[in-house]
Amino acid sequence: MGFGVAGHLIGTFKFYELNSGIFVWSLAGVLAATLVTALNILRRMRSRDKAVAVIALAASLGWFAIAVLFGFSVGTFVDPRVLIHAIAAAGLSFFCLRAVMFSPPDISVAL
Repeated sequence: MGFGVAGHLIGTFKFYELNSGIFVWSLAGVLAATLVTALNILRRMRSRDKAVAVIALAASLGWFAIAVLFGFSVGTFVDPRVLIHAIAAAGLSFFCLRAVMFSPPDISVAL
């Protein structure tokens, strides 16, 4: 997903007029995808933390939905922009779900 974020950021600066409305919204998409990526890295680093896994799952499913909705808006689902983000988000969602369902419990005691 990180590659999709990098491509999105480059495309934002390449194709949209600086400070236009679509430029700002495109940057918002970069921020959202970056946060989804960061949550999934955190989920991987804290493999026993089910709360992080649930939040990362919600974020990943949300990003998948955004990718599918973007496919509707451009009229095709075979657009590389749609495929890159939808496949990455689906994969992340799978690993998040697996972490929620099968990760061992955290036995550390908070003091």
